[in-house]
Amino acid sequence: KHLLGRTPHDQAELMAHVRLMNDQGYDAEIASYTYSEEYLSAFGVDQVPYNRSNQTNTGGRTVNFTRAKAVDTGFASFDGATQGSKLLESLSTGIAPDILNRKSVGNAGALRITWTSGRQIGANRRSVQRSVITQTSMSATIQSILKQGGRIVSISKT
Repeated sequence: KHLLGRTPHDQAELMAHVRLMNDQGYDAEIASYTYSEEYLSAFGVDQVPYNRSNQTNTGGRTVNFTRAKAVDTGFASFDGATQGSKLLESLSTGIAPDILNRKSVGNAGALRITWTSGRQIGANRRSVQRSVITQTSMSATIQSILKQGGRIVSISKT
């Protein structure tokens, strides 16, 4: 979807690239991505770009996450059936797009929350707990862990 593995930050960034492509051509536009500091620090010279929208970036904005989710339709999916561009509409209006629930196969959308507990839970005392959840139940699970006095260690895809 994007050579930097993310959606454009705003309309100004998008327009700068449109101007560059118009003035200097397609090759200059591609080079502006592949030789940029952001591209090289994220992918280096030997790695194929991938969607980085599920990773937190220092200084990143929340709206970029929702834009990426609106564009990223998942593995082996087809996004050409939608009418109009969700990303273009979001960039031009500055409003975050809706995130639609998409069907997943098996536990493809599952998340693993690793957390520690300050007190014993159950018969077996374990300092590190793991919960495998769906994205829709993430907020409730995190709230439950925090109410028990737990501390979130990591959240990752399964």
